[in-house]
Amino acid sequence: MPSFACQTYGTYFFPLSLWEPADLSSVIESGLRCGAFHVDGHQRVDGIDTIKLTGISDGRPAFTLWVDARTYLPVQMTGDRLALQFRWLPPTQANLAQLTGTIPPGFHRA
Repeated sequence: MPSFACQTYGTYFFPLSLWEPADLSSVIESGLRCGAFHVDGHQRVDGIDTIKLTGISDGRPAFTLWVDARTYLPVQMTGDRLALQFRWLPPTQANLAQLTGTIPPGFHRA
């Protein structure tokens, strides 16, 4: 996972879709630590108890991110001309089995 310098943090936060779920909690924690966003309360979104985070850019609110209060996975994000909703499959055996890939014959780790 990339590490972020606080001064460049905002440049890299927005493409949430590029992050793995395991990375997202670290990205959120780092953003809070760097002051890229702050906790703005709790709110229910689509029946999910969420923590509302407000992103700061140039000292002004730039986006809002709601994360599941239990899993810390993103639920919704809004910003300037941006509205995203996230849905996560439950970690059932059937869903997790789909994450296992077949290593092609002849593949060698570099």
